[in-house]
Amino acid sequence: MRPDHALIALALVLASAAIATRSEAYTPDATILARTLVAEAGPHLVADHPAILHVLERRAARVGSTAAEVALRYASVHRAPQGEWGRTVRYASLLELAETAPSVVAMAVAWTRGDKAADTCPGATHWGDGGRDRERAERAGWVRVRCTEPTANLFWREGRR
Repeated sequence: MRPDHALIALALVLASAAIATRSEAYTPDATILARTLVAEAGPHLVADHPAILHVLERRAARVGSTAAEVALRYASVHRAPQGEWGRTVRYASLLELAETAPSVVAMAVAWTRGDKAADTCPGATHWGDGGRDRERAERAGWVRVRCTEPTANLFWREGRR
């Protein structure tokens, strides 16, 4: 393929993705998941994002719910006192997030359509930071999950060592 044809093909794919994100992705679940992913692991696609989605899915399966409903109960961005940061992400529309975190939004939208990325932290049932969340996990006797790629968050599964 000629380089100029490859660029045209790439532009068409990106334009199609942008149109699909703007027109088809306005589902409450995709919005909740995108907000959760950006708040918990940032606007740039990292190994944490699919791992968090899989944790939410596992927790949802336990209680007969959806990943988005669990995110509303579990992720601090949806329940913590509002600071400027929390207010910004908590109330961001999917369109706003698509402009600042397009890859993360695309993953959330794909997830709600059943296209699930590979789990980068297999078996994890919790995630959190290296401070208070880590202390709580260690007190509870949870086991640290070995992720397939480096992550910013720590991932755990319930159960004794």
